[in-house]
Amino acid sequence: MAGKKQPKLKLPPLSDPQRYVDLFVVDFRDAGVGVGYTADEVAMFVEQEAWRDRLKVYRIHDARPDGRIELAGVPASRLALEAGMFFGRESESPARSDFEELRSLLSKDPPPARCRIALGCCNGWRAPWQVGLIYPAECDHAMSRYLLDHAYHGGINVVAGTGIVAEFNEAARVTDSQGFAAAADRRARTWEQVQASVGEPIQRKFA
Repeated sequence: MAGKKQPKLKLPPLSDPQRYVDLFVVDFRDAGVGVGYTADEVAMFVEQEAWRDRLKVYRIHDARPDGRIELAGVPASRLALEAGMFFGRESESPARSDFEELRSLLSKDPPPARCRIALGCCNGWRAPWQVGLIYPAECDHAMSRYLLDHAYHGGINVVAGTGIVAEFNEAARVTDSQGFAAAADRRARTWEQVQASVGEPIQRKFA
């Protein structure tokens, strides 16, 4: 991302810029700029016809201690998609172990975005037993970082993306699943709260 032309936005000073990485900036044009939205909160605006064409969305790709922030533009269409990472095994027992390890991790340390996990058998796949981790598509970077930070290494092969979610949903005989809320400081507010906060330059403040 470094070296790419950055949008000319007047962003507010942030007390702890690195805490905002993988959150979102929304340029409302005539209503100012807001920093610190979650993907789900931005999706709420995109779902509203009155707002859809009035905003531009950026993901905070990086934030440096000196306050400099790198932004990546986000197509509005991507905010309605789900993405996933799927960890494949040839038999049920090791897949179940992968699933339980992931369930334990998500229970002990809440993820940076809402997600769900599923254990299922996909007949005809090279590794038919799959553990899926599914989340909002624009949270790919945050979820990948989360798994890397926790050294999670499930499966003998891994497939990721948006299309694989639909393929899994169609093919899998799911034997177990569970949903998880995002960590408290990354949890989406209600539409009423989000709409009422338009015009506030900092949407989330970290202690």
